[in-house]
Amino acid sequence: MRTNAAVIKIECHYARHHNVSSHAFNPTWIPYTSTQDFPELLDFSLLVMNSDWSGPRPSYTFYLGDLINLQASMDNSSHVPLRLFVDSCVGTDASAQSYTFIGNNGCIIDGKLSDSGSQFVIPRISPSVLRFTLDVFKFYGTGNNSIFITCQLKATFASQNVDALNKACSYNPGLNQWQSVDGNDQVCSCCDTSCATSFPGKKSSYVSSSNLNSDKIPHEWVKAVGPFLLKGSDVVSGI
Repeated sequence: MRTNAAVIKIECHYARHHNVSSHAFNPTWIPYTSTQDFPELLDFSLLVMNSDWSGPRPSYTFYLGDLINLQASMDNSSHVPLRLFVDSCVGTDASAQSYTFIGNNGCIIDGKLSDSGSQFVIPRISPSVLRFTLDVFKFYGTGNNSIFITCQLKATFASQNVDALNKACSYNPGLNQWQSVDGNDQVCSCCDTSCATSFPGKKSSYVSSSNLNSDKIPHEWVKAVGPFLLKGSDVVSGI
């Protein structure tokens, strides 16, 4: 911040060994100012989709045994190519009971339960879109019939390889193994243990304050949908 205007003359002298024209160079790096503004411009969304994924679902009423189609996405039109991940998702009811159905840095934990239909949809329709299904569940022994879903979304540069901290993994009961949406199933091998310990001392490399000089992760990265009105008998489904 300046209170008075200032003019500073700068001259740059350099030898052009490989270009003797007077045309300007096109930089191959990402300008710092663009990178600094990057997180505030990202637009994340979490939508409940209809059965064929053609658009948002008009009703949030479900029955036990139904599948909820969820689509996480971000507007990536004005930035370097990015890949979106759902790091975690939690379902909560009015009594503050909670159930984590996606955790461990992108593993659909609920999908390993018997007869569960919870999974990421393969293949992606775009690096900036991630779709997944969730078995409708209800907390046992409560009269609450509404649930909110809150998810932590994050993005990495699309040029970066997926790893144990940046992944989208579903359990395939037929093959008895975890599978990655992005093709490298090896990154899912930690889903039954702790993926954070797969990289001791390493922090997740998603786009955040650690590499964009921002004071905090923008609030857009946490998205909630609901309430879902659940109908059916008071039984456990998905928990």
